[in-house]
Parts: sequence; structure tokens; C-alpha cells
Amino acid sequence: MKKVLKHMTWAILLVSSILLVEMDSKAATKAQIKGATATSVTLGTNFDAKKGVTATDSKGKSVTKKIVVTGNANTNKKGTYYYTYKVKVSSKQTLTVKRKVTVKAKSYTVSKTTRQFDEPKGIGRHAALKKGTKVSLIQKGSAGWYKTSKNYWIKSGFVGDYIYVGKKEKLYASSTSKSTSKYAAYGIHKVTTSSTKANRIKIASGWMANPAFVDDYATKGDEKQQAEILKLVNKERAKHQLKPVVLDETLSKIAIIRSTDMIDGKYFSHTSPKYGPFYTLVQQSNYPYWALGENIAAGASSGSQYMQMWMNSSGHRANILNARYNRIGIGVVKNSKNDFYHSVATQVFAQK
Repeated sequence: MKKVLKHMTWAILLVSSILLVEMDSKAATKAQIKGATATSVTLGTNFDAKKGVTATDSKGKSVTKKIVVTGNANTNKKGTYYYTYKVKVSSKQTLTVKRKVTVKAKSYTVSKTTRQFDEPKGIGRHAALKKGTKVSLIQKGSAGWYKTSKNYWIKSGFVGDYIYVGKKEKLYASSTSKSTSKYAAYGIHKVTTSSTKANRIKIASGWMANPAFVDDYATKGDEKQQAEILKLVNKERAKHQLKPVVLDETLSKIAIIRSTDMIDGKYFSHTSPKYGPFYTLVQQSNYPYWALGENIAAGASSGSQYMQMWMNSSGHRANILNARYNRIGIGVVKNSKNDFYHSVATQVFAQK
């Protein structure tokens, strides 16, 4: 009897050991999602949210194909993004894991002198970045445009910039051509590409050497008189309960070009002998507008004198007090040669 009991005891212990091993084995297997850990990628890098992520149920069986992923990391824009991973491992249990994905800025060294803009495609020009300048790119746009940490958009070279042709300029077939028989049309042209090595830019009709950028004309205006005119324009508008006009960078450069062209060409008109009506320059600059107007005057020695001349003219006064206009460009240019008027002033109004 004792031997029987002893064998039964060993049998019970053995069964218990087996049960414990099985229970421990089951306890060691846990339904889980693996690989959905926080990560970071560089701007412009492709990111596959499912790559490297797996899931298993409580029996250790793979249920990776059943994972449902929601969320979207915009790898073309610096920022922090979140994904949610869900997988049903049993009728009573659904696993959920959240994942943080950080898109980091991309370090970039400017390969050739490059113009900066407020917006892509050449809107709102700013100083150029010199070749070799290191920048941090925080957003990738279309057609090769990038936004820097300074919140300016760039594209290699002077692409998107605008040049002004106010004198006879040769056109070349390529960036290295030595001869040509063509000339660029007068007016404003958009740069499609550039070559720093040859110091040339390309417009729709061909390559040019040493172009005059529209941006360069900002410094040719008399800033003191221009500021005085803006102040007086809005003072007159206030008298008639009209909203003030805002000084516009693009229109101001066009106004300065118009005044410069009249001095160089020794004419006084709303139509240039070279490129035609004043609005041609606005259109060539791709400036969006609903209405346009221009005031011109010559020979005054101060901003207040120019304003007096315009306010004494019914047509010019009407432009200044036009309720539709909300933008203005002002260009007062002095004549260094004194072979025409000693200065010419232009106002370009727009409804934008």
C-alpha cells in the first residue's frame, strides 16, 4: 500500500510539474506589436510606416497582415507626426500602439549663388545666398523648390527671379556660346535657369550675360521722397474715409524702372517706346491684380511737391482716391546727367 501511495505521489508531482511548465509556457507568450517605436527621418526621405512592424497573438501566431495603420507623416515638411497601429488578436482583445515619427530638417550647401523668395516660383525676392552657404531645409515643394529655416524658398541658381531688359542685350544659344545674332526683347523676363560658371542666365528666348535683375532697382529710388509720398497718399485717402494703400515691393520696383526708363529714353508718357504700356511690366512680372493705374510726374524737388502736382490734376487725383486700389508702388528717380528732368516720379496702383 505504501508503495502504491508513493507511486501515486510521484505521478501527481509529475503531472503538476507538466502543468506548471505548460502554464509557464503560456504565460511567456504575449500578444504584442513589435517595431512601432519612435523614429526620425530626414526631410525628403521615403518612409514606410509598416516596414519592420510585426504583431503576434497570445499563441505566438503572426497577425502582422491584420495590422491597421492610421496617420500620415509628411516627409516633405519638418515636424512631428503620429501613427496608430491596431490589430485584433482575439474576439475579446485588440492591441493599440501609438508611434511618434519626427521629420528632421535637411542640411544643404548652396552649389551656386541662389536667390531667396517669400513663396516658390519667384514671388517676393530677397537677397541671394552665396555659393557655399550652408542652409537648413524645412520643407520640400514641387519642381525643385525648398523652404529654408529662415522661411524663404530657394531653387538652385536664379531660377524664378526676374530681369529687366532696358537696353540692347545679346542672346546666346547656350551658356557657353561665343556669338549670336539675336537680342532680348525689352521688358521684364523670368529666369528659367542659370550658370554661375559662365555668369549667364536663361530666359524663354535664350541665354544672357550679366543681366540687370529687377531686384537691383530697389536701391535706385529716392527712399525719403517715396516714404513721404506714401504718407501723403494715405493722408488724402483718410480725409475721404478710404482705406490706406499698402506699399508693394514688386510694384515699387516697377515704378522705379518706369521712372528710370523715362529718364534714359527722354520721354514722358504712360507708354514706353521700348516695351509699350506701363501695365506690360506688371503683367510680365506675373503680378496678380484686378485693376491697375499709374501716375507720373517730373521736375519736382520733394515728395510733397509731387503730391501737390498729382492732387491738382483730376485724373491723377482720381487714382489716389480710388477706393478699389489697395496696393501702391512708388518710384522717384533722380537724373544724374541733368539732360532731361532732374527727377521723375511714378506711382503704380493696383487692386490685388
